[in-house]
Amino acid sequence: MISRPLGRSAVLALAGLSLLAACTKPAGKATESPAVAASEPVPPGAILQEQPSLGPNNDAMPRLVTSDFEPYERINAALAALDADWKENVAQCTDGEKAISRDVSVTRNTPGFLAVNSVYDVSCGGAYPSSGTDQYAYDLTTGALADWAKLLPKAGITNGERIPDYPSNTFSSATLQARLVKAIEASAGQDADWRESCLPVIQMEGLTLQATFDAEKPVLNIAPGELPHAVQACGDSMALTVDELKALGADARLIAAVEAVGKK
Repeated sequence: MISRPLGRSAVLALAGLSLLAACTKPAGKATESPAVAASEPVPPGAILQEQPSLGPNNDAMPRLVTSDFEPYERINAALAALDADWKENVAQCTDGEKAISRDVSVTRNTPGFLAVNSVYDVSCGGAYPSSGTDQYAYDLTTGALADWAKLLPKAGITNGERIPDYPSNTFSSATLQARLVKAIEASAGQDADWRESCLPVIQMEGLTLQATFDAEKPVLNIAPGELPHAVQACGDSMALTVDELKALGADARLIAAVEAVGKK
């Protein structure tokens, strides 16, 4: 069995969770760190240092130059924990019939937020290969994961069940889920197969969602946060523009980060 973390979709596939369980509670291990007040002004974005790879085709997470800045130290500890877990996965996936890779990239590095993408592909003897993208978005003023409930106060966001020691930016929001259903339904048109297979999934009460900074456009993407292997094709996203985010009461730092495409 591959140890954590394999990304939310990978955990679901390897654990064999039921569709209902996967769509009503987050399957990733998550932690909600308490806020820490910044003890000094935050510099304009973090200075990042690349780290040695964890194995062939397996990138390490970057580290922040801290200068004893406590929030940065907290982020470094979180990134180091992710690397330690992934290195264990790499060590368990060694023979010629097995494969594991992780590509790491920074999608945002602004005075407010650091967002790091982890694109993984795992085929280590399980029933199905697992692949996907996790984005870890950190608030540089606190060192904690982005608190979407505070960043989008008019979106009715509640944090889902948090499982200790696994970072996750997933949450629940009836408001955003209704928008997502409408957006995906419109794009699917009259496709009967999609309506039969996917519509019940994204309409399910309490579906977890995730917000990610787009790597190429000034938008915030909203997509299902947890989907089992059989219905991963239902995990389309919608893009919230800056104007739409402002209508949801978006924090000014969040708006600045969304607009900072290419400023890493």
